[in-house]
Amino acid sequence: MQWIERCLESCFSHEVIVVDNASSDGTCSFIKERFPNVILLEQMENLGFGQANNIGIKYALKKGADFVFLLNQDAYLNDGALEELISTSLKYPDYGIVSPIHLDGPGSTIDRAFSGYLNYNANKDLLSDYILGRKIKVIYELPFINAAAWLLTRKCLEKVGGFDPLFFHYGEDLNFCQRVKYHNFKIGVVPHCFIQHDRDQRNTNRERYFKNRLLEEEVMSFKLRFSNILSKESSKEMDFFIENKRKSMFKKLIAGKLEKYYHLKKLVKQLKIVAPKVRYSYENNKKVRLKFE
Repeated sequence: MQWIERCLESCFSHEVIVVDNASSDGTCSFIKERFPNVILLEQMENLGFGQANNIGIKYALKKGADFVFLLNQDAYLNDGALEELISTSLKYPDYGIVSPIHLDGPGSTIDRAFSGYLNYNANKDLLSDYILGRKIKVIYELPFINAAAWLLTRKCLEKVGGFDPLFFHYGEDLNFCQRVKYHNFKIGVVPHCFIQHDRDQRNTNRERYFKNRLLEEEVMSFKLRFSNILSKESSKEMDFFIENKRKSMFKKLIAGKLEKYYHLKKLVKQLKIVAPKVRYSYENNKKVRLKFE
């Protein structure tokens, strides 16, 4: 609720769809009163980041959209940013995802987390061009950009599909980027195009959310690793991974390390539950879709 007004004001000249994940802080009433032209899709339960975005994307595509721009509620469009992203996408149709540079909330410096996507291994030319005073390219290819501000082409969405329901929150954007590359689309950042990502407080909340939640992070890591269709790891290797965790569990028991034993016991149970879903996602996400699903 603390960001929504500024977020929607930054988008006032565009058609906006808001998918509300069963919020209880008055967000829906505020939007209806303050931004009556916004298309508000209210959900009865929290569907998670990916599935809520899928609802909005599906709505936009049914209305004939050639592009869908995803924007987090704690991010704000800079003037002309969306127009520049669309113009760039039209010039470079091999890019399925086009992103602006993410600044921090005040817009005074680059967003700390986003800066990690611009490193040498991601694209050696981007920083080199700036530092050495060379001509700046229109777009730079990267292996991953988080989904806080993605411009997606209709062609990409219809071929790749939506966010995988395997992921509730966190990890879905990395999985989607893996699939985008598998289906021969590129991911790029437009260096002269900006949004402001006001997520300092949200980062604090995420740290609190995952504090003492090693189990959730290990399960998510397992999902990301074995649902990665760019990887050559087989279903047998996934089963071998679970079996190794099971063996480690009993070693901890024999060694009298009961806290680690109980942790691994819970982990193995969770991995066995999600393994069939991961196996299905791995095979299903290889398919070329004829329409958005």
